[in-house]
This record gives sequence, C-alpha cells and structure tokens, in this order.
Amino acid sequence: MSKILQKSKLLAVKVGVPVAVLVATGAANAAATLDPSVATAFTAIGDNATAMFGLAMPVVASVLGMFIVLRLFKKFGNKAA
Repeated sequence: MSKILQKSKLLAVKVGVPVAVLVATGAANAAATLDPSVATAFTAIGDNATAMFGLAMPVVASVLGMFIVLRLFKKFGNKAA
C-alpha cells in the first residue's frame, strides 16, 4: 500500500471514532430529554394518520378497481370489434 493511503486510513480512524461517539452521545441525550407531551403528541398524530388511512382505503380501492375494469373492457372491446 502507498504511504498516502495508509495515512488517510489512519486519519479516518482517528477522526471517525470520536465523531461517532459524539453523535451517539448526542442522540442518547436528545432522547433522554424528550418531553413526555411531545411523545404523546406524536402518538396522537400516528393514531390520526392510521384512522385516515383506514377511511381512505375503500375509496382508493374502488377507484383502482374501476380503472382496472375500464382498461379490461377497452382491451376486450377492441379485440371483439
């Protein structure tokens, strides 16, 4: 290996390890100081999104089914004519 490549790998290890430790420590501190009301708000948002998805799926499935039936009708109608 060239000396430049060896030095760059050594520098990456010297810099990379402390940076990774700082990032992990920062993430742990951010999670530890999270306000319980924020967690409750995100849970409520998730519940609302799930409820809206449940209400929208029948409509989406109906529209998709309609497009499939129309496409098949057009395909077989063109073959018959």
